[in-house]
Amino acid sequence: MGYALMSAQSLAEVVSSVIAGAELLSQAKADPRRLDLAASWINRQMVDLESRCRRIKEGSSDRLDRCAAIIALND
Repeated sequence: MGYALMSAQSLAEVVSSVIAGAELLSQAKADPRRLDLAASWINRQMVDLESRCRRIKEGSSDRLDRCAAIIALND
C-alpha cells in the first residue's frame, strides 16, 4: 500500500497527460490545423510518460526504505 501511495502522484500525472492528449486529438479532429500542435505535444510528453510508467512498474518497496532514510536525515 505504501508503494501505491508513493506512486500515486506520478500515476495521476500520467493519466492527466493522456487525457490532455486525447483532448488535443479531439480538437485536431474538429480543426485539422491543430493536428501539428497535438502531435508535437504528445511526442514531447511520451518520453516523460514512458519513464514514469517504467519507474512505477519496475519499482519496489525498496524505494520506500530509501525515502525513509532520506527523510530521516532531516530529523
